[in-house]
Amino acid sequence: IKACKNKRNLGHVENWNRCIELSGGKYIVILNSDDLLDSGSVEKQVRVMESNPTVGFVHGSTHIIDKNGRRLSESCISPEDQIVAGAEKLNQLLEGNHVMMPSVMVRKECYENLGVFDNELAFSADWHMWLRICMKYDAAYITDFIASYRAHGKTLSSSYDSQKIAALDQYRMLNKIFGMIDSRSLAISKNHFYFILAREQLVKSLAMTINGNPPHARKHVIASILIHNSVSLMVLFPFFLRSYFRGSESAL
Repeated sequence: IKACKNKRNLGHVENWNRCIELSGGKYIVILNSDDLLDSGSVEKQVRVMESNPTVGFVHGSTHIIDKNGRRLSESCISPEDQIVAGAEKLNQLLEGNHVMMPSVMVRKECYENLGVFDNELAFSADWHMWLRICMKYDAAYITDFIASYRAHGKTLSSSYDSQKIAALDQYRMLNKIFGMIDSRSLAISKNHFYFILAREQLVKSLAMTINGNPPHARKHVIASILIHNSVSLMVLFPFFLRSYFRGSESAL
């Protein structure tokens, strides 16, 4: 075990890249300080990687836990182990990021060949990385529980989304990805993936309005319009007015 202290606070994405730079192994797992790996998980993932040289990363089922380690929910995407062709996994991931960071093992050559995490993407650098890997490699999923992801108000993702709009970062990420994709069918259907992201902001906005946070709800409404304006024209305008005036009345 080697402990390396940075001379300054690099931020989480640059710190991930620093870990990759320092790593001398064939496979890399990045584990944030508040997450956990299940016993035997590394052995299970290495076995998959060694048996499938076309696989760029393998991920698995994940427990979602609170700050005290109590299990809240589970993230499982399939009832059986899978080796998924890169193009198919790319299409799945464009629908939304279902790959939990602590459950991922990546072949180091992926970082060497494709580059490391994008520092310009504060919230979606991991999603961006998995998409890039799928352009060149296959992906694997194992049903065994690999890790526990700790969900609480002080996590990076929670802190970011409580202060900013994560979807705008995700929108920039999709723009970068579609600038790299050479698949004509995916390029044609990209409007669909923007629509999904925009629709998700409506769901968040509604939840925040119900929970008494209309100011932040309005930001998600505006984000959805910026991402895909047809959402607002078809569905959102009446809701936006209601949310806006509820916030105005509260302020008064």
